[in-house]
Amino acid sequence: MTPLKSPVRAYQVNSYRLDGTSTSSSLSNQYDHVHGGLFLTIARINHSCRPNVLHCWRPDLQQTVIHAIGNTTNYTNGKEGGQQEDGDGTSPSDTRRMIHPGDELLTCYGPVECRTTSERRAYLQEHLSFWCECAMCREGNDYGGDDRMREIGRLHEEIRDQLADLDIHHHHHSTATTTATTTTTLSDPTALARTVLESVETCRSLLRQQGLDTASGTIKSLLRYGYQAARNHLHDNDLALSYLVDLRRAVGIGEGKSSPNYLEIEGLIRDCASS
Repeated sequence: MTPLKSPVRAYQVNSYRLDGTSTSSSLSNQYDHVHGGLFLTIARINHSCRPNVLHCWRPDLQQTVIHAIGNTTNYTNGKEGGQQEDGDGTSPSDTRRMIHPGDELLTCYGPVECRTTSERRAYLQEHLSFWCECAMCREGNDYGGDDRMREIGRLHEEIRDQLADLDIHHHHHSTATTTATTTTTLSDPTALARTVLESVETCRSLLRQQGLDTASGTIKSLLRYGYQAARNHLHDNDLALSYLVDLRRAVGIGEGKSSPNYLEIEGLIRDCASS
C-alpha cells in the first residue's frame, strides 16, 4: 500500500462525498460531488468490489446513510419462478448474502463495475492509494469474473449508444423539423429496441452471476434503460412497469424507501399503471 503523504491525502482517501449519491442516480444519472466530510464511524468501513453494504448521500436528510445489500438469486423483473411479490416488488423468498453478528461491513469506495480486476486495482491504487485484496479481486478470472465484467462493460456501452440512436430517430420522426439531411435513419427501430432489452437481460444475468445484481449503480442504470426502451420505443406499458418495479426495489434497498429517488419512481409507476 502506498503510504499517505499528508493529512490532506488522508482526508481525501477516507472522506465521503456529500453532494449527489455514491452510486448512479436511479433516473437522472447526474452527479454533483463538490463537498465531502470525514465521519469517524463510517470512515472505518473497508472496501470491497463486492460489498455487503452501500453508502448513499441523502440530500433530504443531509446525511450519509448505510444500507445492507445482498445478492438476490431468484428474481428477474420480479417474476422469475412465479414468485409472489410484496407491495414494493420484493419477493418474500429472496435469497441474499446475510450479514451476521461479527461480520465485517464492506462498502465500495469507487466505480469498479464493468472493470476487470487489473482495472479496478489500478483505479483504487491511483485514487485511493491501496492495492485491493477483496474476495472478488483475489478471484480474478478464476471463475470467469473478469470475462463477465468485460462483457458487461461492452454491452452497457452498446446499450447506451443504441438508446441514443433510438432517441434521435424518435425525435426526428416526431417533429416537423425532419429534413432530408437527417443522418440517423434506423431501418427497424422496433428490432433495435428489442435488441436493447435482450442486452439488458444478458447484463442482469452476468451481474447476478458476479454477485452485483441487487442495488449497484450498473443494475439501476440497466433497469432505467429497460424502462426507456419498453416505454418510449416499444410502447409496452406492462413491460415498462416491470422494469420500474425492479428499479424501485433496487433503489429501496440501496437508498431507502423514503429517498427522493424512490418517491420519484413511485410517481412514475403510478403514471405508467394508469396509462
